[in-house]
This record gives sequence, structure tokens and C-alpha cells, in this order.
Amino acid sequence: MIFKLFRKHLYLQVMVAIIAGACVGEFYPRFGVELKFLADAFIKLIKMMVTPDHFYHGGRGFFSHGQPEARRTHWFKGIRLL
Repeated sequence: MIFKLFRKHLYLQVMVAIIAGACVGEFYPRFGVELKFLADAFIKLIKMMVTPDHFYHGGRGFFSHGQPEARRTHWFKGIRLL
């Protein structure tokens, strides 16, 4: 049952990964340094996913004629510039 709950909720997976990473860094620092390639691959994956999302929402907001959607898009663009 706990494994079904674990697979269903992403936030639980993220919390376990954070705790595991902190434990590895604290108790096995040399092994943690050897796992740097995983961190680099994760950052590249996030960058690869974020850019198309920005293009999608930017274009969607630009071509929408509805007031609430345009307001929301301008807010996201403003936050992104910070």
C-alpha cells in the first residue's frame, strides 16, 4: 500500500530524493561527488522542459483576446524577468 501511495504522489518522491541526497552528502561525501553527473543531467533535463513551456504560454497569452488570460500571462512574464 505504501508503494502505491509513493508511486502516485510526486511530492513524496521528491521529498525522499532530497532526504536521500542529504544523507549521501553527509555520510558519504566522496560518493556524492562522484554522483555529480546525475545532478548535471537533472539540471539539463529541467532546462530542456522549461523552455518549450515558456514558448507555449507566451504564445498562448499573446494570441489570446481574453482579459484574464492576458493578465495572467503578463504576470508570468514579469516574474520570469526577475
